[in-house]
Amino acid sequence: MRKSQGRSRWLVVLLMLLGLFAGNVVGQALETLVPAMAIGAKASFGPTELSILGLLKITAGLSLYVNLMGALGGILAAVAASRL
Repeated sequence: MRKSQGRSRWLVVLLMLLGLFAGNVVGQALETLVPAMAIGAKASFGPTELSILGLLKITAGLSLYVNLMGALGGILAAVAASRL
């Protein structure tokens, strides 16, 4: 039974991310008609460099932008997924 709960949690997270993405796309598309839909926030972690003995350098960073429609889409997707 624990495996199915673990899968359902990952399903909720995956669907929430898909809802965020779809909502952001819709919000950007509707920006000209309803400017309030494109209001959003950006969270980012700057590029961090990891050097291993001078032989290998890895640079990684993450940036996330969520607008109003993206947040709404993520919440709706999470609620819908949790009811599955």
